Amino acid sequence: MAKLDQLTRYIESYVDSSATSSQQFASVDAIGNLVKNNALTLEALVRELEMYLTTTDDIIRARGIHLLAEVLTRIESKPLDKATVHTLIAFFKDRLADWRALQGALVGCLAMIRRKSNVGMVTDSDAKAAAQSFLENIQVQSLRQHDRKLCFELLNGLLELYSDAVSSLVVYFP
Repeated sequence: MAKLDQLTRYIESYVDSSATSSQQFASVDAIGNLVKNNALTLEALVRELEMYLTTTDDIIRARGIHLLAEVLTRIESKPLDKATVHTLIAFFKDRLADWRALQGALVGCLAMIRRKSNVGMVTDSDAKAAAQSFLENIQVQSLRQHDRKLCFELLNGLLELYSDAVSSLVVYFP
């Protein structure tokens, strides 16, 4: 139970808009270490984050999604099963339509796309679905510079790692 209380404190520290960036960074690192060291399962983390991921409060939801995405970037070398990888990429792909949570969705998609085959890689069909969602939902020109950079990194990753899967989405202009 103490671990759950500790996890709740880390989550609340990250989601709290009055927390400093160093406090948020420390919280994400602590949660990432818990997952990396098998002291916390990813499933338990998502269950604990549920209200932060689904709330109608845009700010809280955006921070919850961003927290999950940041944890995933910290555990990129931790093996995940196919179902977990599929569920996570589908979750972040769907969040690309939520402009208030877009940064977290981009970070999450990028974390999932960068995973290597030996630790659970996104399938071609999931990569294509993520690319399709990106093309349908994001107006890159209207984003802040940092978010445009994330868009570039995501597109670059999709084209480098999943070129066969996403090539059918490319429109050629003569």
